Amino acid sequence: MNTATIGIDFGTTTSSMAWVDPRTGEAKVIKNAEGEEKTPSVVWFGADSVLVGTPAEQLLEDPDECQRVVQSIKRELISAPTLALPGRRVKPAEIAAAIFAKLKRDAEELHFHAPVDRAVVTCPAAFDLMEREAIEQAARLAGFTEVRTLEEPVAAALAYSRAGLGVGRHVLVYDLGGGTFDLALLRQEAEGFALALPPRGLRRCGGDDFDEALYEYCDTEAERQWGQPLNGAGRDLKFLRDCRKRKENLSTCDKVLFSGLVGEGRVFRHTLTRDLFEGLISARVETTVRETGDLVRTAQAEGCAVETVVLIGGSVRIPLVQRRLKESLPAEPRKWQHQDVAVALGAAYQAQGLWAPRTTSAAKKPERRPAKNTVEPLPAVPSASPTQSARPAAPPPVDRQAVLTPQDIHGWPAERVQTLQRSVAEVLGLPVVFRVPLKCGGQGPEMVVIPPGAYLMGAADNDNDAYGDEKPQHRVRIARPFAIGHFAVTFDEYDLFCVETARSKPRDQGWGRGRRPVINVSWEDAVAYCAWLSVQTGRTYRLPTESEWEYPARAGTSTRYWWGSEIGRGNANCDGGGSQWDNKQTAPVGSFKPNPFGLYDTAGNVWEWIQDEWHDNYSGAPGDGSEWMLTKGFFKGIFSDARRVVRGGSWIYDPSYARVSFRYWGFSGLRYDFFGLRIAQDL
Repeated sequence: MNTATIGIDFGTTTSSMAWVDPRTGEAKVIKNAEGEEKTPSVVWFGADSVLVGTPAEQLLEDPDECQRVVQSIKRELISAPTLALPGRRVKPAEIAAAIFAKLKRDAEELHFHAPVDRAVVTCPAAFDLMEREAIEQAARLAGFTEVRTLEEPVAAALAYSRAGLGVGRHVLVYDLGGGTFDLALLRQEAEGFALALPPRGLRRCGGDDFDEALYEYCDTEAERQWGQPLNGAGRDLKFLRDCRKRKENLSTCDKVLFSGLVGEGRVFRHTLTRDLFEGLISARVETTVRETGDLVRTAQAEGCAVETVVLIGGSVRIPLVQRRLKESLPAEPRKWQHQDVAVALGAAYQAQGLWAPRTTSAAKKPERRPAKNTVEPLPAVPSASPTQSARPAAPPPVDRQAVLTPQDIHGWPAERVQTLQRSVAEVLGLPVVFRVPLKCGGQGPEMVVIPPGAYLMGAADNDNDAYGDEKPQHRVRIARPFAIGHFAVTFDEYDLFCVETARSKPRDQGWGRGRRPVINVSWEDAVAYCAWLSVQTGRTYRLPTESEWEYPARAGTSTRYWWGSEIGRGNANCDGGGSQWDNKQTAPVGSFKPNPFGLYDTAGNVWEWIQDEWHDNYSGAPGDGSEWMLTKGFFKGIFSDARRVVRGGSWIYDPSYARVSFRYWGFSGLRYDFFGLRIAQDL
């Protein structure tokens, strides 16, 4: 017997599900047990029971039970091994599984009256392989036996097309939801849709961030009124929920009124205008608009001009978003009455194409094939997409020796670099992005496989803007593959080390911990962290050598920055980089697009400690990627605190310091709020 299949739009704030009616071939939304088309992605964990959706969301208003409520888990799928709740710890996958289990149960009991074992679950195009695998794991924990993931923009384009809304040859999908921003240019082909260019996105940009901005404004206003914040004990989750409602109301109203009890029974009363709210979120919105404009220009240069713009995600209803896109894009954004559930509808069509029974009946309408993602899902994870709707024929055996022979990748295009990277990972039996379990529980930092290769290190001799210590440019050949951090090490990762070794945690300057890069760590701290990881995993972790750092930071490029010769806007967190964090504080890791090898934040944010000691230029530098230490000199033997190299620039430094060839140094015992680390691992 054929089991039922559904498509799931797994959202940061809400999740939806849909099916394809075999009688009409049309996708339709399935309502949950509460009669809603959208289920809040909120979970409450009691002592012996779990609530999901609206019942859980309502408990945010209870001052005690709100501590047991988890929201926006989609953002935290791989950020921490477990989340602490009163009396228990819960894995992110278990929280997501609770959401999927409710959707599955409601579909089985109220709609199909039969088991639902197969599902296509959507994810942002910016999600990497580990996040996709986490979603699939959660869906299997919920009871699904077969699961596929599909990029949200592909699902949306498929839904628009199947609804008879002509989208033309090239369609740009702008997806601004509750937690992430996705941008993809799709090409319509005979078999469906394919990514015409690598997708772009921001991992932490959406409705949740707009809610937080509104909360922070009201918190400041409360301090002005009362001399103290809204809730001295921490976030007032009920008020944060009210912020979301007021935000939604401002899409149709010019002003809204906050009026109610907060904190210790105080009355907060304030009128908020749409203009003021738009000012609070304008920086984030402008970042998405710049990304969109840049992709449109790239598409034009590549001969695939945008014909249609499709908007999806709840945050696209914000008037500022619609207005700025209309002003900036060559085609007026397309609106649709079902745009809020378009992703779920598209996922249902994909599920139908994957698992619907075939028929040879002449009376049956010809099957309409689903979208097919035929290119790599994102530059952050240059690996074969797990969402392809058709499995290609088995490739010929890989020539291990040929793949592991170093090739000169200097000046290679991104696609060729990524193909080499995938091949090396395959030969090694590893995914391109991986983590290693820790003996104390949880996982080590995300690591990216880097192939062996050769490149030109340093600045060209005719680059008059480069410093003398960046020269002479010289060829480096790295003979063996290795792994390097997907991101700079975060506070979450480093704080676990501090807890396990009884070390003092470094200060965060009041900017927050979690997914922000750890700061105020010395070179000696960084080395100690690597040694601890090595013991915890049985693998060899260390700081990268200077040539090992520059090789993947360039990722085959030969320009000053991996994306080009100018800093541009919104590419890096540095003084003048055009981001909201410039010259103020660090940004959460992954806030900017990755380079062709999939590495985030190699330019700006924090200086990253290097294993090598400082040399005033590259005369005599090793050409094999090895560590370069001093044998003599003023600092050797005079100071025990040797000068160690740092690379990458930081949030407070000029953009020229973020150039890929720029070098700097610090004494190994110094701790500053712009020093962090990125680790390497021997393979």
